[in-house]
Amino acid sequence: MLFPYLRLGGLIVLTLVATLTAGSHIALAQVKNPELEALKREIEELRRSDAEKQRKLDELQRRIQVMEAQPTAVEKPAAPESALDRALKETEPAAEQAPRTDLFSRQIGGTTFRLIDLSLDAFFAAGASTERDASIWNL
Repeated sequence: MLFPYLRLGGLIVLTLVATLTAGSHIALAQVKNPELEALKREIEELRRSDAEKQRKLDELQRRIQVMEAQPTAVEKPAAPESALDRALKETEPAAEQAPRTDLFSRQIGGTTFRLIDLSLDAFFAAGASTERDASIWNL
């Protein structure tokens, strides 16, 4: 009767020894691989910096929303001109316009239609002869 308990106890002990051996092997492998630990630390640092950048981004977006929600400040109108300034503008000569040489021109849209300068050309011929008309007709 004691034998089944010993057998069961031996099985439990054997299982515990196998588990501890495998577990210690894994633990030793983790301790023996410092490169893996360094990579894990680097990943953790990157996660923290990413979370910090995300927090800053959220803060900036919140500031933008607050600024957009505020009414914009109305710009001050330009200072009214003094009477002296108006008088000076009135006394300034108007800008000289170039003399127009067109007889007729009209602005239509962005195009200016102009009448071309006209001229009258005539060709006259005159002459006289001492011969009589009868002899001219025979020519």
